[in-house]
Amino acid sequence: ATAVMGPSVGWASGMAPDGAAWGAGSGAAMGPDTEAAGRGKCVLRGRVVELADHLPEKIIVPIPKPSPELDEAAAKISNALRAKGIRVKVDDDDQNRPGFKFAEYEMIGVPVRLGLGQRDLAANQVEVARRDTKEKANVPLDGIADHIAALLEEIQQNLFDRAKAYRDGHITKVDSWDEFVEVLENKGGFLSAHWDGTTETEVEIKEKTKATIRCIPLDAPDEPGACVLTGKPSKRRVLFAKAY
Repeated sequence: ATAVMGPSVGWASGMAPDGAAWGAGSGAAMGPDTEAAGRGKCVLRGRVVELADHLPEKIIVPIPKPSPELDEAAAKISNALRAKGIRVKVDDDDQNRPGFKFAEYEMIGVPVRLGLGQRDLAANQVEVARRDTKEKANVPLDGIADHIAALLEEIQQNLFDRAKAYRDGHITKVDSWDEFVEVLENKGGFLSAHWDGTTETEVEIKEKTKATIRCIPLDAPDEPGACVLTGKPSKRRVLFAKAY
């Protein structure tokens, strides 16, 4: 999901994968930054995870189960990560299988998972799985903290770029009422349209289509035009969308 700010009222409006909008202000939970709203699937953005103190950025899972050797190696890795300010949890629960744990942290949305087994120790490596691309790689234990710190930045940038591209690809300029209705019903997303600035017009548009003004973009240029509903003069475009 992506969000754009509404400067006049101080809230953000997000866009879900189905093109609908949702409020993301102080009254909305910003924990899991939803990538698939309503589908039980989420991707935790790196910066969001940093704000969620109860969630680890990394999880270390001993394979097939904890042992003194694995515990020692996991402690060494976790200490090195914590020294860099990275939150990490070592899952030393010996009741559940690694596959169960992997699925659990996949559902939670933990960005990076480290799998550590006896073969990994023998090869002086650890399996690193990243949540955003589903990629896995064997990484040398030497310098693992530096690798993870850099990987977090890469994940953050990848998620940001992906979300921005999705948002930009779902903003459609419309210049007439018929076009407004057609795009809203058949494509969805944000509609960039001229509005005459009156509450009455905004209310009438909502009554006719259920779409509301989600925000007045901060970087929108002055662009004289005509309101899509009334034809009255407009100084700039605003973003309309249907909301949940």
